[in-house]
This record gives sequence, C-alpha cells and structure tokens, in this order.
Amino acid sequence: MNFLIPSTPAFPLKTLAMASLLGIMPLTTQAATPQTTTAQAPAVATTTAFAAEGVVTDGIIAMVNDHVILQSQLNAATQQAIVQLKAQNQPIAPSNQLYAQVLDQLIMEQIQLDMVKRIGIKVDDNQVNNALLAMAKQNGFNSVSAFQQALDQQRSGSYQTVRQHVSDQLSIKTLQQQQLARRVKISDQDVALFLNSPESNALK
Repeated sequence: MNFLIPSTPAFPLKTLAMASLLGIMPLTTQAATPQTTTAQAPAVATTTAFAAEGVVTDGIIAMVNDHVILQSQLNAATQQAIVQLKAQNQPIAPSNQLYAQVLDQLIMEQIQLDMVKRIGIKVDDNQVNNALLAMAKQNGFNSVSAFQQALDQQRSGSYQTVRQHVSDQLSIKTLQQQQLARRVKISDQDVALFLNSPESNALK
C-alpha cells in the first residue's frame, strides 16, 4: 500500500528557481570547499543518465555541503512523486525529466534544511502531531497511532522516518515564511511615497 506523504508546502517539483526567491546561494558557492558540493548541471545530467540507462545503484547522485543524496533516495522520492501526481490526477513527466525534477527538489530541500539548522528554527511536537493526524486522515486512518502501526507493519521504522520528514517540512515552511516576511517589509518612505501618489489621491 502506498501512503500519501505530502512534500514541502508550496514546493512544486520544479524548484531550483526558488533559490533566488529565498536568498539562497547557488550550490557552486554554498560549500566551504569545491570538493564537498556537486554543481547543479552535472548533478542533473548524472541523474538523467542513470534514468536513461535504467541503472539501479546506491551510489552518490549529488552532494550538498556535507550531505549526500543517494540513488536510493532519488528512487524513493520519485516513486512518492508518482503516487502523489496520480492521486491528484496530474500528468506524469517522462522518466528522465521526472528524475531530474525530483533531484532538483531533493537538492533544494537539503539547502533549506541546512539553513534551518544554521538559523536554529525548531518546531514543537504539537505542530508535528497535528500534521501527522491530518496525514493519517488523508490516508483513511482515524488516529496517528493507527497510521503509525500501518506504516511500521509495512516497513519497520517507517513511522519515525515520516515523522522526521514532517518535522523537516514544517521547519522549511517556517523558513520560507521568514524569508518572505523580510522581503515584504514596507518602510516609512514607501508609505509616504504612496500617500503622495496619484493612486492614493484616487482613493480619497
């Protein structure tokens, strides 16, 4: 049985464009040394090559600072994306394109998690529990405990993995909200300019 596990809120598959919105440096400048980060283009190209050749290995697909993204992670995330797209009656891209898009998402997610850790964003258990309850109901369960039992019956430790995933996504959502709030601050000068503008006079 496949369970619906939501991805990052407001975080579509095609996500690298969000880096500039969030004020995140490109991968090539994010790491302390060139050896610890794989550039964006080679990472996507490597993924496309794997998808085209149908190679299933657990080698390293990309590196984000000190974190690695494995082939198995990419495979699992791609399968989850397919489940979600089918549930939403959305078209599914060709394998090569889908693999590249999901890899973009994994890279972007890890960049944001690094920022979450650096800033010190924390989410409390109540937030996580409420999100898990909503997820449980979405999958046809009346309680988190029933959802946990079903997950762990399918594969031992699955619930803890899902719980960590939910906590990560809530942290990323908080990060996105903080970044957005910084960009929509209105200064006194902005207010004064508007009050003296033709648009303001038209409202009087």
